[in-house]
Amino acid sequence: MDGNKFQYVAGSFHYFRAFRDTWEDKLTVMKSTGLNVIDTYVEWATHEPEPNMYEWDDFADLPYFLELTQKLGLYVILRPGPYICAERDNGGLPYWLFSQYPGIRVRTSDENYLNAVRSWYEVLFTKIDPYLYGKGGNIIMVQVENEYGVFEACDKNYMSWLKNETEKYVGDSAVLFTVDIPNERFECGITEGAFITTDFGIDRVDEMESIWQLVRRHQPTGPLVNSEFYPGWLTHWQEDNQRRDADEVANVLRRMLQDGASVNFYMFFGGTNFGFTAGANAWGIGGYQADITSYDYDAPMDEAGNPTMKLIKIRNVIGEFFTLPTIEVPEVKVGRAYPDLALHPVAKLFSPDGQFLVQNTRIGSELETFESLRQMSGLILYEANLPKIRIDPSVLTVNGLADRAHVYQDNHFVGCLSRENAITRLPINPGTGSRIRILVENQGRINFDKLDDIKGILGNVTVQQRVGEEEELRNWDISGYPLSNRASMNEFVQRVGGKTVPLPNQNGVLTEGPVFFLGNLRLTADNIGDTYLDPSGWGKGVLYVNGFNLGRYWPVAGPQITINEQPDFAEDFSRVTERKFEVDYDNDTFLLDGKPFRYVSGSFHYFRAPRETWRQKLRTMRATGLNAVSTYVEWSIHNPKDNEQYIWSGMADLEHFLDLAVQEDLLVILRPGPYICAERDMGGFPYWLLTKYPKIKLRTYDSNYLAEVEKWYRVLMTKMQPYLYGNGGPIIMVQVENEYGSFSACDKTYMKWLRDETHKYTQDRALLFTTDGPGYLSCGSVENVFATIDFGPCKSILFMNNSQSRCFISFFLRANF
Repeated sequence: MDGNKFQYVAGSFHYFRAFRDTWEDKLTVMKSTGLNVIDTYVEWATHEPEPNMYEWDDFADLPYFLELTQKLGLYVILRPGPYICAERDNGGLPYWLFSQYPGIRVRTSDENYLNAVRSWYEVLFTKIDPYLYGKGGNIIMVQVENEYGVFEACDKNYMSWLKNETEKYVGDSAVLFTVDIPNERFECGITEGAFITTDFGIDRVDEMESIWQLVRRHQPTGPLVNSEFYPGWLTHWQEDNQRRDADEVANVLRRMLQDGASVNFYMFFGGTNFGFTAGANAWGIGGYQADITSYDYDAPMDEAGNPTMKLIKIRNVIGEFFTLPTIEVPEVKVGRAYPDLALHPVAKLFSPDGQFLVQNTRIGSELETFESLRQMSGLILYEANLPKIRIDPSVLTVNGLADRAHVYQDNHFVGCLSRENAITRLPINPGTGSRIRILVENQGRINFDKLDDIKGILGNVTVQQRVGEEEELRNWDISGYPLSNRASMNEFVQRVGGKTVPLPNQNGVLTEGPVFFLGNLRLTADNIGDTYLDPSGWGKGVLYVNGFNLGRYWPVAGPQITINEQPDFAEDFSRVTERKFEVDYDNDTFLLDGKPFRYVSGSFHYFRAPRETWRQKLRTMRATGLNAVSTYVEWSIHNPKDNEQYIWSGMADLEHFLDLAVQEDLLVILRPGPYICAERDMGGFPYWLLTKYPKIKLRTYDSNYLAEVEKWYRVLMTKMQPYLYGNGGPIIMVQVENEYGSFSACDKTYMKWLRDETHKYTQDRALLFTTDGPGYLSCGSVENVFATIDFGPCKSILFMNNSQSRCFISFFLRANF
């Protein structure tokens, strides 16, 4: 390095498998072990979950991850794929490649694939360019593809293209390299101009010399590198936990370092496959085995981020060859044991409430797949009428099932089918019901070798009508349940949270379809800590905390029982304490949790900036010294058409904006209007109010106007309730109307109605306020609502001397350039 000999001991840590707030602690543990390099994949699907929609926040904040490694003096090996395997859904490739380009041949010279990679790499490498070693950063190596040798295509033209495409951005600022399994297909993964490395674990220690010789046949000189030394291994559902002996790992590490080789532990910290991100392998009796939610991997640092005895033994070996850092290995964190959590059934999937979660529907003879519905994962419900059946029992056959299905006749559970266990048929009783329901679960796309793992029902569905005679079912009603959008899940909880539904079951098995259960765990500041959620005694399902999908649980199959849950992942406002923001009129001050408080806020309308830029802008505001951010909510952005289809994604993702405000330590002043002015079309009102009601009188007690505001507020304010300060959120103030005093109507009845309508949702959980220009408070203020004024610098002295208000919600600045 810089002309000096350099040998590294690295550890793999995939940033997208851990909560952002925990990254620095985990990197510090790795540093304390004696590692000098961090190895990470870049998962395309994490950063571009839908075409041209890029994510760089939270789990996807790769620049922040790289900044932390620099801060700790660690180098980085970047592995951008585009295929990464990693026991991730589809090997890290976005599912939509198969939706957008049916028949696409990924990892080949297929033009559609190359174009998609080209577009993605332009975005990715623009982001990471400053972090390349030759440009002053700490990325010393960049991988070309990933274990391509074992991929059956063996497309040398593709490998050459990808190497050149990567080199276009990297140049000589980092070393390009390949990684391949040492077998007879090793040569397929090599491409001219890329440094060659290999990978193996302790099970091949007796072959180490022959493995090095294989590398030397293709690369006679240069350092030897094991880019994936396995201190543990992956685990599937329905098998034993995979383990590797710590002493064997330490001894093999010693041998490699004695050979002068550089080594990367895959994994050093494994983490968690949150949500539906776990992949699968094309192994086992059914040619399919799904990966568990945990990616603990029996790694030196466990899933909770704690050092293990394996880590200590590895550190001791590293100390034989390198000077260890002065920082000590952190102690094991003490987890929290909380009381049992009572859950109650609040909704059935097969109900009107459950229909709220449906994203796409189809009617027709074709059996749509997850990909054709543009649905990454979750569930798809296929429904059809049964023909007249003349034998008892009959047999239902589902051909091409991917992956698991619960079958119902009408609402009655009949049985379960499983691709993994090669079960595709089950008996049905003609007297049980006339309509068949097949609820298919995507358990994760295959991540190794086979990469066209389309999900759903890929063949046909038949029923035995008579002995030896089968009839294919047609005319399907199809409904997709993604179950992955946090905003939708939170809204669903708001809809059903106060309900209780009956729980029909037989011997503990739900007989009328899946059921949603809800419970509340109240945390206070003094009892927050890492914990594990134990669903022992439950069947198979998905666990959500504050709307966030932690992942699948399946204790009856195992081997994983518990799910790691770190309260740090949730916004601070998920920790419920007694919080209050109020006015102390006697002392002319606000009180925040009983203490005097003053804010300096800045307006930032989320809908006026690309979503991916929000965090940096909020961070800049906080760095300026602001402690609050003020934003309007524009009705027309969220409800652009006269229907109940509301938009909460992209630049309309208000909840994400609020989440970011919390993460950047900013309180929020929410100004929902419904009129906002803001130099927006129609002052933020949706245009369709005028087309639907030609004589409507906006901003008055007009019954049509009130009905539409009431409907809009029911949606908006229900979403906002968890974010109110008194509920643990960042919103300290909520505005009632906007500069109403200057509006000619001066309708006091309307203002009182809007006050009450807003208060219906906020109660005492946030402070209601009005805003008006000086001289307009008589019409704009309303009883029991805190009044504020707005003005610019030209009148500030006059207004401050003559106004009783001490709060100025809008401060206008004008500069001439």
